[in-house]
Amino acid sequence: GDFAGLLGVLDPNVVLRTDDGGALEIIEGARTVATRAQFFSATREAHPAIVDGTAGFVATEAGVPVAVLAFTVVDGRIAAIDAFAGPARLGGVDLEAFVAK
Repeated sequence: GDFAGLLGVLDPNVVLRTDDGGALEIIEGARTVATRAQFFSATREAHPAIVDGTAGFVATEAGVPVAVLAFTVVDGRIAAIDAFAGPARLGGVDLEAFVAK
């Protein structure tokens, strides 16, 4: 819910790539990505995770995993976010393996 705080951790030229098993969607720019993140987070809870060796999180909705996100951090700011979501992308993935303990 802290839009200004979110903008502060995003690189101004951040790139968000999302894949829900359909078409790849690419969103660029801190303000656009932050706005998208606020919409995304309205009904979801984030669980810190290590994704492909980097910081990220598993998003759940009503306790059910709905997305996995990985961050690329450059000079202390998030420069890229790679996300996959939806049953087509998450089917068969052991999401518990991602969750940081």
